[in-house]
Order: sequence, then C-alpha cells, then structure tokens
Amino acid sequence: MPLHPDTRIVLGPFGKPKTDSQRVGVYQPQFKLIIAGNHKPSLKNVDEAIRRRFHLVPFTVTIPPGERDKDFPDKLKAEWGGILAWAIEGCLEWQRIGLAPPTAVTDATAEYLASEDALGTWTDARCNVAPTLWGQSSALFKSWTSWCEETNEARGSQKEWRARMIAAGFHSHRSSKGEGFMGLALPEPTSDRQAPPDQTGENYYDR
Repeated sequence: MPLHPDTRIVLGPFGKPKTDSQRVGVYQPQFKLIIAGNHKPSLKNVDEAIRRRFHLVPFTVTIPPGERDKDFPDKLKAEWGGILAWAIEGCLEWQRIGLAPPTAVTDATAEYLASEDALGTWTDARCNVAPTLWGQSSALFKSWTSWCEETNEARGSQKEWRARMIAAGFHSHRSSKGEGFMGLALPEPTSDRQAPPDQTGENYYDR
C-alpha cells in the first residue's frame, strides 16, 4: 500500500536512521528536501512532526515582462566568487546558531499550517478550549463528523480522530460518564454543568 504524502514527509531524509512503516529497510538520511511548485501540498494531519519539518518560503515578487533580463544568468557569472563566499558564510552561521528562519518564513509557514489544520479549525469553530474542560468522546466525534460533512473535509475513522486528538495535546480521561478528553468541550446551554472528577478528586467544570 502506498504511503500517504504526510507519512513520506515524516519518514523523509531528516536526522537519525529510520525504518519506514512498510518495512522496506533502514536508511541513513543524507539530504534535506526542497519542494518547488505552484501548489502547496495538502496535509491530512498537522501535528508536531509535520510542524518541525515545514518551512514555507514565500516568493511574492513577480518581475514584469518588460523588466526581465534574459542575460541575467550570464551576468551572475562575474559574481560567482562573491556568491560562493556568501553561501559559505551562511553555512558557517547555520552551524553556529541553526536554521533560524526569518519572520517572513515563519509567518507564511504558520498561516499555511493553520489553513491545513482541520482539527484545529474544528475546535476553534465548534468547541470551547481550556485546560479544565472535559468533553465526551462520542459527542465530540459526532460534532467532528458533522463539521467535516459541512466543510467537505475527510472525517477518517474514530480511531484516527482519537489519535489526532491525542497528538494535538488533548488528554484522554475516562469517567463514570464514559470516555472523554480533557482540554475541550462542546458549548453547553447552561454554565453549571459539572465535569467528571480527575484522579485527585478535584472537579473540573465546563465553564
């Protein structure tokens, strides 16, 4: 079965040796990928593994046809020595402080990942989010399913949704009311509904 593009990115050539999920073999990463294209990749899931790997470099300048210099590549030949020195200086700085992307890149990346984060968009639109809130899994998944149908997003299975919730930082919490998650809840018509107690006996409230 082919790997989903998200999985290929996570298994891509970064850091330590890896064994892919299809058991093809173990390999030592030797390079980093640069993807150039007119369309950004569509992400199935936006988690910490994806966030660590993406740096979107925006190209926002278009040279008007009348100002384009067809001889520009040849003119750069005279600057090869300076360009090489600039590249070496950048490499040394990277070894000293790391990648340190500029604000234009971090802002563009954050905007792109936010637009691809279906789970985060759903929680913003349909849930109250706070550390002390608790929501029942069945009700939350029903809300997620409804939102996906309305927005034409891929719902996935309940097992996949649960894994995405945990990856997003919501902690599973079982009570007498059933399985649920700490950190969010669906809006309630009243403000005095009590959530299940945690393991220390302290009660959490929806509001």
